Amino acid sequence: MYDPARDYRMLVLGLDGTLLGSDKELRRSAIPLIRQALDKGKYVVLSSGRVMWEIMDYCGDDGLGCLPYAILSMGTELYDFKKGEVIRRHLLPSTMVRKVLEVTSGRDVIMHAVKNSVFNGSSADLSPERLERFHLDHKARVFDHIVSRDDDLRQFLSANIDQIERIVIYHTSFEECADTNNRLKDYPLSLAYYHATGLHVSPFGVSKSSGLCGLAWQLGISMDDVMAVGYSVNDEQICKIAGCSVAMGGAVRSVKDWCDLTVADSDHDGATEVLERYFL
Repeated sequence: MYDPARDYRMLVLGLDGTLLGSDKELRRSAIPLIRQALDKGKYVVLSSGRVMWEIMDYCGDDGLGCLPYAILSMGTELYDFKKGEVIRRHLLPSTMVRKVLEVTSGRDVIMHAVKNSVFNGSSADLSPERLERFHLDHKARVFDHIVSRDDDLRQFLSANIDQIERIVIYHTSFEECADTNNRLKDYPLSLAYYHATGLHVSPFGVSKSSGLCGLAWQLGISMDDVMAVGYSVNDEQICKIAGCSVAMGGAVRSVKDWCDLTVADSDHDGATEVLERYFL
């Protein structure tokens, strides 16, 4: 519940749909206000499903490089901007990587696996024909930029079975995606849908919300003093545990239904509105 009398100590902001406009450019009107909040001794933290390599273009001195921390890769990584390194990393148990290989064996899926903050994928799965079949052709340029190509991802997973942070499984339909979720849901894993046909597979108990709780505890900040901004389905949990939750104008319905407040969408500087009206 939003309390106008409370001096919130931490603001959690996402990237896509929040700090980035629909053109994927950083909405720079928020940066001076972020700096102002930091100068007051408050914390502004990034929370994203992306890995560090995906956000580097936004992290210059005139951008997000002023932030202290980023909760990345669906909570599997905590990045310290001052140190310039990941200071906390969670890995999938090798038994669970084997379970994912078993569940997806013989099925028509595309998988990407994160190792040391880098996405890895099979070269054949990055062909235009495969991406179109999986409704991922709009991500071709992104994948070409961030995904390290291997001859066979399944062999890569087997060879690096104790070094995998997260696996993303893409399907041709929501029904196929739901089927994978059902096959894995009884195992010690954290599962999160990505749009309609993608499934994030992370270590058990690890998510954006667990990353937020761990960081708040480390900094001695009560969750009552945290304000979280939500946009996508995987933001629901951080909005539920924060003392105050704010939905971006373009947020999915489930996030809007839960949040205390709603601001403009990212193209109309909703993040700037949060900072000006509710956090500073």
